[in-house]
Amino acid sequence: MQYWVDLQASRQVKDQAERSLANMALKKLRDNLADQTRRDLTLNLVNSTTADRAWQTWFWFNHFNVFPQKSHVGAVLQSYVFGAIDGALDMRFKDLLRAVTAHPAMLMYLDNVNNTKARGNENLARELLELHTLGVSGGYSQQDVGAVAKVLSGWTVQLNGPVPEMGKTIFRSGQHDSASHAVLGLNVPSGGAEQLTVLLDRLAGHPSTARHIARKMGLWWFDEPPEAAVKELAHVFESTCGNLQALWQSARALHQRMGSAPVFKDPMHYVLSAAQAICGDAPVANPQPLLRWMRLLGQPLMARSTPDGYPLSGSAWLNPGQLAQRIELAREMVANAERLMAPAPISPDSPPARRPRFKLNDLRSTPWGQQWLQQNPDMRGMASGEDPQDASDLWALYLASPQFMYR
Repeated sequence: MQYWVDLQASRQVKDQAERSLANMALKKLRDNLADQTRRDLTLNLVNSTTADRAWQTWFWFNHFNVFPQKSHVGAVLQSYVFGAIDGALDMRFKDLLRAVTAHPAMLMYLDNVNNTKARGNENLARELLELHTLGVSGGYSQQDVGAVAKVLSGWTVQLNGPVPEMGKTIFRSGQHDSASHAVLGLNVPSGGAEQLTVLLDRLAGHPSTARHIARKMGLWWFDEPPEAAVKELAHVFESTCGNLQALWQSARALHQRMGSAPVFKDPMHYVLSAAQAICGDAPVANPQPLLRWMRLLGQPLMARSTPDGYPLSGSAWLNPGQLAQRIELAREMVANAERLMAPAPISPDSPPARRPRFKLNDLRSTPWGQQWLQQNPDMRGMASGEDPQDASDLWALYLASPQFMYR
């Protein structure tokens, strides 16, 4: 609420210099709100009791990606992530699709606030078909994009007026093209706001959507999913009317049943699994170093500027530069283990600690460590020692090892 109060107040400032300062303060507040969302999600991802649902939240956020630094998106990011997305995880795909499409974050990010019957904007319409539902090969045409844009016309965000209403989605019937429209050969009857519900229900139930979503989830679990896996997940999607939990659990069971080659960790998986390994049973309380490491490895959380989201396949991240950066960060990660467990003031770029101030958990006590030591018997003597520096060096070597790069 404070953001919208300050936005309204900034518009009353006449002096150019003072208005510039007010806009800078607004940007800082907007960035702080987005950073809080990142910290909250990171803590959910790294701590075991909340990790599975948090990974689902991130998967769907990445699918319906928005960029917090555009317009006022950062100010509503918390609502988008933990309201629209997390709030729909126990529902169906069509419920999630409606929640994100009509959310202020999406409407601002893909410029639907500028989409009226007098002057159309096709950005959201195109991504709705190409990325969110049917997929690039889903069988739609440019004519379909134009028709979808007309159905979306008039859906905008309240950015003026009473402060309690600012930042909320509104439907302006006077700016909406209420005529009937043909999308994918199907008729969307003439009308008002209800046209969007009709459109989204049909897109969610389209066979191309089932296959597109099945393949994306297959990329998450298999890196390069077998065709049999994609077909089975598409069947689950269709037979359960897009039940999100049924789809997620089916993908997990399918992966266990079919098996697959180890998947190279993307930066998020690498950083979060490293934190879990070095902290052991102690919960991570300070997410700030994790956010810094993800940024350094090229995957800053919720900071992808393009609507396609980050690549899901591990192979997309496997390159010499990525490996070299991880090797360099391994020692820093170990040195900051104690800092991860202690809440710290918000300072995204504060310098890391030089040396650990406590004795690290025994590498032999972790499942990852046991497997690694079995594969590297020459390290067992070092692992059994009590010297803190030996322990630090061994942990850094472990986090930089080829075995730890895969999940």
